[in-house]
Amino acid sequence: MQKELFTIPECCKTLNLGPTTLYKYINQKRIRAVKLGKKTLIPRDAIDEFIASLPSYIEEDMEVSS
Repeated sequence: MQKELFTIPECCKTLNLGPTTLYKYINQKRIRAVKLGKKTLIPRDAIDEFIASLPSYIEEDMEVSS
């Protein structure tokens, strides 16, 4: 069975982010969070949506000067 809800520390580890940055993204509504009692949890699909929303890395053309 796959985990569906992640705690803040688990989500930080998954996304390689610090908690301050994660809370900033939650407050900016860039990543969706839910509350279960006092716990803030991040649904798996919200993590997937956040990753999908990130811009792609496009390597600039590197020209060698001669």
